[in-house]
Formats: sequence, structure tokens, C-alpha cells
Amino acid sequence: MISVLDIETTFTKEGDNTPYNSENKLVSVGVNDEYLFFNHSEYDGDSNVSYHRLQSILNETTLLIGHNLKFDLSWLLECGFKYSGKVWDTMIAEYVLLRGQKKSLKLSECCERREVGNKFSTLESAVDSGLGVDNIPIKDLETYGRNDVAITKSLYEKQKEAYQGKLTGKMIPHLDMLNEFLLVLTDMERNGIQIDVDYLSDLKKILNKEYMSLKVKINNTIQEVMGDTPINITSPEQLCKVIYSREIIDKKDWATTFGLGLDENGRRRKPMHFPSNTFSNIIDAQTKPVYFTIGSKCKRCHGVGYIRKTNADGRPSKRLNVCHKCKKQGVVLTETSKIAGFNVKPKSSYNITANGFSLDTTNLEYIADRQHGKLKVFVSDIIRYKQLEKYLSTFVDKMRNVVFEDNRLHPSFNQTVTVTGRLSCSDPNFQNIPRGDKLPIKKVVVSRFENGEIIDMDFSQLEFRVAAFLSQDEQAMSDILNGVDIHQIAADALNVERQDAKAFTFLPLYGGSSGDEIGKKWNETFKKRYKGIIEWQIEVEDLTLQTKVLLSKSGKQWFFPDIERKWGGSNKYTQTRNYPVQSFATADIVPVACINLHNQIAGMKSKIINTVHDSIIIDAYPTEVNDVIAKLKYSCDNIKQSLFERYKINFNIPLEYEIKKGYNWLDTKTI
Repeated sequence: MISVLDIETTFTKEGDNTPYNSENKLVSVGVNDEYLFFNHSEYDGDSNVSYHRLQSILNETTLLIGHNLKFDLSWLLECGFKYSGKVWDTMIAEYVLLRGQKKSLKLSECCERREVGNKFSTLESAVDSGLGVDNIPIKDLETYGRNDVAITKSLYEKQKEAYQGKLTGKMIPHLDMLNEFLLVLTDMERNGIQIDVDYLSDLKKILNKEYMSLKVKINNTIQEVMGDTPINITSPEQLCKVIYSREIIDKKDWATTFGLGLDENGRRRKPMHFPSNTFSNIIDAQTKPVYFTIGSKCKRCHGVGYIRKTNADGRPSKRLNVCHKCKKQGVVLTETSKIAGFNVKPKSSYNITANGFSLDTTNLEYIADRQHGKLKVFVSDIIRYKQLEKYLSTFVDKMRNVVFEDNRLHPSFNQTVTVTGRLSCSDPNFQNIPRGDKLPIKKVVVSRFENGEIIDMDFSQLEFRVAAFLSQDEQAMSDILNGVDIHQIAADALNVERQDAKAFTFLPLYGGSSGDEIGKKWNETFKKRYKGIIEWQIEVEDLTLQTKVLLSKSGKQWFFPDIERKWGGSNKYTQTRNYPVQSFATADIVPVACINLHNQIAGMKSKIINTVHDSIIIDAYPTEVNDVIAKLKYSCDNIKQSLFERYKINFNIPLEYEIKKGYNWLDTKTI
């Protein structure tokens, strides 16, 4: 039996409509032609009757349909319902059908695109007036809910028709995998991630102390090299003045010269590239030096910085006029003839941003690696300060705000955000958690079981292996089969340490490039060594130029209606190289591994709690650790067979992985 589902719930605050907050309640469920109430102020029936009726429907259901179904399923499962059939999420189905186009996945807009029915008002007016979902009149709520079920069913039927198309028919195995993966993610979110809240509080104090100390140190250095010019160290534009000792004369001219802004698809353009001599001349013409300044008290306001107005009765007005000379600072700044800051020369157009020059971590590390003395220390301090600022707000503070009564986090894993299909994560973003012990945030993730262990499986050089498979490059396959360390090859070619080479090793796989000489040198070395990969990339790009569609091995597609020949390739140079590799690696292989493992450990106490790019993390019950590791190995070793069964893909490249375990996520050791 096919069933269509839509639920309504209460929520305690904006953004918190999860079932893991005990204050939130399941209000109603629309399923097929029935509408069932559970927690509603006007409902005078027996919610147990509704419960048993819904469960009986789920028992008979073989395919469950819904829009953003992971949300509905999480609620039902957390409320004690059981479901073991297949699913079809109309939001995921629409995401795949859109073929990489950035369009809304709201139910109303999906229906409009597929020419399906009318979606009633979203009850926003009732909610805005202060009514909770549980207080909206039953009649109105039921009408709204029944309509959602009806149009979701119609949307499913339209999508099913669309998937029978000439090109889209190839997408069905990929869609089936995504829907199966949805069930894994639902369990992952419900399992949650156990947090050591005491260590989290201690970590907050430790990192905040370092953060404040760095702030003082950085501002002292700025005072020393800039004089009395006030610099906001959180502003990239102002920091550019300190590091590069220059500021843009006219931002409009700057943007025009470098071709900055958004393209026709709303994506940010990369700056135009110029030869080094031309680039230097442009910088000289469109920027001006920043000079060292000396401050003196403003005579108009006597250093106060404000002029008070008075009312008719002589009392000071609440409104203040800013002194036009001192500009709030109570001082007048006088320029000297001395150039302020560190006077770093920008490398190339790769450094250009709308506000001047790039100060992303990669560029700052480049500067720090090639400088010495006060500048090296200053830039290193800025890198660390930015790290601390980001991770204090993104992880430490965020974790403290969203941890539940059981000391667990329940991050939301999103399948429909990235173009490539790689998972994204929010509340908090565990896809972007720092790896090393310099920011030991991973240490807060512990086992929920007494004497339990965290198990971390990480694929080795997965995307390079995928590129070797997709291109069938003989040298790449030979290097993989013989266990050649490609990072060391890069290090030897560039005459740098292996760790330093990692930033460049796989850049050519993604259509990436580097403006510095080391990066350029490795790009050329890579092209010579792995000619087959480069030739395959060009073939993919040429085919996409002809068909306007880029196809993946698993049936995923990306639509490029505006692709055109440009710069010896196409204007989608990066995408045509990046998408097939990243998608097959982290949006096909890793989910398949997760599905395999999820099936293997079903019924065990041990749980999958996270997946980060090319890794899987498990919280293992103490007596199940060895069994889980064995099942994890089996799941990974069985990927080739799974790929053949699902997609008829004969993956002829060995996959290697490393398994680590420990009491917390940071301190896991290789087994």
C-alpha cells in the first residue's frame, strides 16, 4: 500500500520544532484520506485511538510519501511509531529533477513547477497572531492538512512521470539510494551525539581566555604599525590596510576593472586575471597608500567625541551630534609621511576581492609561511584569532545552546543543499568541525555508554581513487595499486614538506588553481603525470558543451543551459571537473557505505552518529565494539558489489580506509 503523510507539530521557539525537546508536541497527522489529532486544545477524542489507527496504516504501508519526509519520520519514530517500508521524499525527488539548478524546494513552489493543484495559505497569519498550531481551530487545521496531503500525492505522481523521461530515467537508481539514505540519516539524527558538557564548559573558558589575550596582542601591534588610526580587526577591509598598506580609491572602478560581481546565475565571479606587470600597474593606479597617523584631542569636543544639543529648557537632549572633525573618536588624526602597516605586495588577481585583497586562511598562511619577524607573528595571530572566533561561535556556543536534556546534540543532516549531493549539516555544522588538537572541539564528543567507544572510519584518498576510476588513467591506477604516496610525490616535486604539499595535491582534480608559483608548478607536474585524468576532464567538458548536461556514473545529472566555450575550455571549467569526482565519492560511495553499515548493525545498541565527507562515526556499546568493527569492514569491503547491484558500475579501483577508536572523538587511535 502507498501512503501519503503530513504532520503538524508545536514548537517552543523559532527554529526549534524538533521532537527531542520534551516541550514540543505532535498535534495532528494527515495520512491518505484520514486526519488524526493527538495534542490539540479543541480535540476531545482519545489520542490512543488515533495512535493505533496511524500505526495500523503504517503496518500496511510499503511506500511512504511525504515532503521533507525526514522531519515527519523523526517525529513519528520519536513518538513511538514504527515503520519499516520504503520512502519517497518529494523534496529529494524534486532536488534530483532540478539537475543542479538553484530553485526553491518549498512544497508550494515544487507544486507550481509541476503544475499541481493549489496550496492553501500556510497558516502564517494565525501563527503570527500568536496562535500555536495546537490552538488553530481544528476545522482550519484539518482543511490545511488534508490539502497538503492531496497536493503531495499529486506532486509524487507528476514526479514519477518525469522520472520516466529519456534522460531522467537514469536518475531512478540514484533517487532510490537517496531515499534509502534518508532512513539512515533519520536514525542518525535521532541517535544524537553525546556531549561531555563539563569539558565543553571548560573548553569555552580556555579558548575565550586565549581569544581575548590575542585580541589585545593584535591591537597593540596594529597601534605600533598604524599609529592612532582605529582598526576593527573583524573587518577584512580594514585589516587589508594593516597588511597591504593600501586602500581602494574607488570601489566601482575596482569592481569593473577586475570583473567582480555576480554572473547571470547569481554566482560570484572570479576576478579577471592579468599578467604580473599589468596587475602591479592596476594596483598602483587604483589604490593609495595608507599612512601612519598621530592623534590629538579635537578642540571642538575636547576629546569627548560628541557635541550635546540642549532642549528649550536647557536640559541635554538624548540625541547627540557627532563632532564632524573627530568622527566619534574624540581625536583628530594627522597623517605622517611614513607608510603604515606591513606593506605586503599582493600576489596576483587571485588575491582580489570586492573590498581589496583576500585575507582568507589559505592566503594568510601563504603570507605567514614566506615572512619572518613581526609580520609572521602578526599574521599567525590573525589566523589563530579568526579560528577561535569562528569555532567559539559556530561550535562551542552553538553546542551549548542546542544540547538537549540528555546532553545530546541532534544535528540536522541535509541532502538537498549542495549541488554535488555532498551532505550539509546544521545546528551545529558537524561537517566542518576542526580536525586537530589546536582546537580540540572533537574531544567533547564521547560515548553515551559507560566504557563505550567512538569508532571513526576514514576512507583514504577517496576522491583521487574516484578520479582514477572515472578516467581509467593508467599511471593513477598503477600508483594506487602499488601504494604510492601521492602527497610525497607532490612534496618531492615542490621541494616542500609532505604536510605542506597536501594543500596542492588534489587541487587539479577539482578544477582548482593556485596563483603562487608552487601551486602552478604542481599543476604542471600533475598534468604530465596523470595525463589520462586531464584528458578525461576535457572530454567531460566537451560533451557537456554539446549536450548542456553533465552526467555522473550513478545517474545524477547537472543542467548547464548557459555553458559556452571560453578561455580555451568553458565558463563551467571548475564545475565540470569538480562535480563528477566529488559527487561520486561523497554523494554515492559514502552513503552506500552508511546504508550497508546501517543494515548490518540493525538491532544492535551501537549507533551511527555522524558522517563527515569521507568518514563514518559510530558510538559503540562496550561489548559490541569488535563486532561493530567487523561489520564496518564488511560494509566498506562490500561497496564494490553494492555499486554494481545499484548502478551496474564495475568499480575496479581498491578502496582503502583507516579505522580508529577511543573514548572521545579526538583521541581515537588507529587499530
